[in-house]
Amino acid sequence: TACAVATPVADAQAYVRAQPVAHLDETGWRQGRTRAWLWVAVTMWVTVFAVRLSRGAKVAQDLLGERFCGILVTDRWSAYTWYPTRWRQVCWAHLLRDFEAMMERGGRSQEIGEALRAQARQMFHTWHRVRDGTLTHAQCRVAMRPLRRAVARWLKAGQTCGVAKTEGVCREVLKVYDALWTFVRVEGVEPTNNAAERAIRP
Repeated sequence: TACAVATPVADAQAYVRAQPVAHLDETGWRQGRTRAWLWVAVTMWVTVFAVRLSRGAKVAQDLLGERFCGILVTDRWSAYTWYPTRWRQVCWAHLLRDFEAMMERGGRSQEIGEALRAQARQMFHTWHRVRDGTLTHAQCRVAMRPLRRAVARWLKAGQTCGVAKTEGVCREVLKVYDALWTFVRVEGVEPTNNAAERAIRP
């Protein structure tokens, strides 16, 4: 079967590698009795799936090819850290889950999580206005400025909140902070990786 579909699969991969935006995701899989991962690369018109025995960066690099130079939309998984932060968009839907987990830890962590969740909700409200045409991308860029400052401030505060898991998440998110806002800088980029999640879930 793999041999029979090799040519169209290669054509699909070539198409994905030439696109300005690609969404990547992966999920646990079974290949016989072996633990594996189902990977997906989603673009506007073409989606490529691959089953691999690794969840590592090499698979993501193989899917995109050496010459990919578009925007890469992903979650925070370490397999994507090889790609330049400036050309990544980190998924806000995943971040929202992180913020809600902070809230569940109570104390100062809860305060940090609630503040970050409020900023995330405001971001989504603004973004939805861009999508429905009631706000221009240029207006969105201006509206996001105070949100960006507030998110940075709360993430920095979270690094010393006294709850180890929350401190760790805040440190990791700050490492890719610029990738939280690529959708503001580049038109045509979504702030979430929902396209890949919707493709891979069934």
